[in-house]
Amino acid sequence: MRTMPTPLTGDTRFMQTNHQHHDNDADYEALLDVCVEMVEAQRGQPIEPGQGWTNDRQALAKKLIYHLSTIRSLRMGSALFAGGQEHRFIDHGSVIILVRAVVENFIVFAWIFGGESSEIAKFRHSVWRYAGLRDRLERQAITKEARAVQAREGPDAERLLTDIKAHPAFKALSNGQQKAITGRSDWKLGKPWGELAVEVGLSAGYFRAVYSYLCDYSHTSYAATLQIAQADVEAQSSMAKSMMGVANLCMAHFATIYAALFVSAQELLDASSSKLIVGKWNSTTAGMNEIYGKNI
Repeated sequence: MRTMPTPLTGDTRFMQTNHQHHDNDADYEALLDVCVEMVEAQRGQPIEPGQGWTNDRQALAKKLIYHLSTIRSLRMGSALFAGGQEHRFIDHGSVIILVRAVVENFIVFAWIFGGESSEIAKFRHSVWRYAGLRDRLERQAITKEARAVQAREGPDAERLLTDIKAHPAFKALSNGQQKAITGRSDWKLGKPWGELAVEVGLSAGYFRAVYSYLCDYSHTSYAATLQIAQADVEAQSSMAKSMMGVANLCMAHFATIYAALFVSAQELLDASSSKLIVGKWNSTTAGMNEIYGKNI
């Protein structure tokens, strides 16, 4: 049986140097628990006047945790019944697709809200919001309600763009980056995902290897489809488990960034037995650079 090795299981050097003390599944549970605890601790907390935009930190965190919870459910396996027989399987393809969503969700959160200052975070949030509004405005509205939303959000988007263009951070961007916002509504400023990944602390070479693999499944490549066709339950479980490591890395980085945003979250993390696990996964980036390289 031919299989396509994953970036995590196909490199024995990486397994020996960086994963020898990692139990992907156990660490996943510990990391998810502490992330949920930190995010839930902010529920119902008051938002200061003029800081309403920061509530989207919670929306992104909630989206991330939903993906992570669904991955855990898929990891447990499912069953189909046909012809009086039970067919058990682990839908590792869906796990991989959701891990890609987790990676992108983490990068968005970290790049917008984990920046060097609150003012830069607010600017990046405005650009991200503007891009989202423009995307929705360009879709065909079918219902009366959808057309009403577009009619309301059109002027909102224009006002937001005016504020963005007047911001000192916009004026400090290159001409190409400015055009990425005003011409293409690109919140990434023309940067590829790999460049953003490095800016938020991920290994360049590792991200390149992993992300291309995740995209194979999301885009239904032939190699990914062949792997699904050939994998038995044991192989499905192994491939799903390797992807838990990618999610663990994102959760560890997320927990660190999120804790820096809220005093109560930092206190929870400091008091948690999972703090060592967070540190362990955060520390793998240097080893990944040695194996996969530092170039995007």
